[in-house]
Amino acid sequence: MKYYIFVLLLALASNRAFAQEEEGDEEEVPDSDPQNVTFPAIPEVLEENQIVCYTDWRNYKNVRQACPVGEICQTKVEFHPRSDPVVYKECKTRFACNMNRIINQKQCEEGVTNRVCHHCCYGNDCNSDTLLEEDGIF
Repeated sequence: MKYYIFVLLLALASNRAFAQEEEGDEEEVPDSDPQNVTFPAIPEVLEENQIVCYTDWRNYKNVRQACPVGEICQTKVEFHPRSDPVVYKECKTRFACNMNRIINQKQCEEGVTNRVCHHCCYGNDCNSDTLLEEDGIF
């Protein structure tokens, strides 16, 4: 079990370092005025093995963003007893997403208080709210 946690932490750390590196390329925009926000540009032609996912970008939900080459879409859903599900979306390496899903599999079972489920998918816009609802994710 310690090995799996170590591998997961290593994968998460490398994913975050890559994301922070790319964030430095974006223009700093105040989040308080949505009229002035410039969202990440999606290239007209994607590279091979590059997809577009819905992500949480800064303080905004469901922003379409081109993932780094080779990454997939991860959706994390937290179910709380007295509130609506909380949904987090991001690009992840296939390994990191699958590790999150496997390690937290028991927390995703029906009847668990404060359920947490991870969903991994590959394909443009595969983690849209509509597709996730159709798949029974939330």
